[in-house]
Amino acid sequence: MGMKAILGALGAVAVLGGAAAWLFLSREGVRVVLKPSPPAVTAEQQLRLRGQVLGVAPSLSLNGTPLELTADGHFEHTLPLAMGPNTITLAAVGRPKDGAPEETVNGVHVVERLEQADYDTRHFYTASGGLSGFTRGATGLKAARDSFLTGDVDVELKAEELTGSVLESYDNANRPVKGGMPMRVELTVGSGAVRVALKPEEGTVQSEVARPGAPVTLRGRSELHHSKYHVRLEALDGAATDVVMRVRY
Repeated sequence: MGMKAILGALGAVAVLGGAAAWLFLSREGVRVVLKPSPPAVTAEQQLRLRGQVLGVAPSLSLNGTPLELTADGHFEHTLPLAMGPNTITLAAVGRPKDGAPEETVNGVHVVERLEQADYDTRHFYTASGGLSGFTRGATGLKAARDSFLTGDVDVELKAEELTGSVLESYDNANRPVKGGMPMRVELTVGSGAVRVALKPEEGTVQSEVARPGAPVTLRGRSELHHSKYHVRLEALDGAATDVVMRVRY
């Protein structure tokens, strides 16, 4: 069986515009692209599916229920999630080109929903997303001077878009702090919702959710993990844009 036929039968992960996308292909060319990719595990009560069906005169169903498509095949749907595994079956029908026979392409994805505490314990260091259009750096000359003289670090992350979850890692040349590194994290977003979280050595994960017009400040401790301190960011409603995070520790 050739590679083209294999891709027609299986799902694949691709990178489109710097962000992960889940897609399944037919050997003839009809395809469905989901962006961002659905997570394998989540603590959220619902899942927002966004994507596009590529083909001539396409239609799409989710678990047997038809979904509305725009003229160019885009769709958006919010799916409630039950505790445990949730099976998502997408069936696309269309023609790869004018005059070609109609074909059906099926794709299956399983999303497991966990309680928040269980998710934080088991999957804090699992990242399944990405940043696009981002910069990282010290927040001005004073921050760079303070870091050199005192060991304090004041850094800023700016991203045009966040999809899924990412881990931001930080160094500290000093001896690891017992109980975890004290951190102050400030977060703003232009659109969407982003959860920022810190995992201490003991106790529960600390987190806040930032939304447009509602920035948050999270104070907590980050445990030393693989010689780094980590801050976890997770976009909760599809992609989040204009994300700005400032971290001081």
